[in-house]
Amino acid sequence: MNRTRLALSVVAASLTVCTTLLFAQDTKQHKPTTPITTTAAPAATTPPESQLPPGMTLEMMQAATEAGTPGPMHAYLCENA
Repeated sequence: MNRTRLALSVVAASLTVCTTLLFAQDTKQHKPTTPITTTAAPAATTPPESQLPPGMTLEMMQAATEAGTPGPMHAYLCENA
């Protein structure tokens, strides 16, 4: 009986610590340490040529792009959500 109570108290203590850490929120307002500066880009820049990942062909990239493109079922789900 004592072992059962000890085990239950250890489990309860661990759950309390875990939930406290899980739901703890940082209330401090963090300020950036370095100022954010923007620089104007040159007027006539062209984007760099895109490169395929190693081991991927153009056909594979096109198939992945088609597979990742939302289709009619996505539109249906958005309308009926």
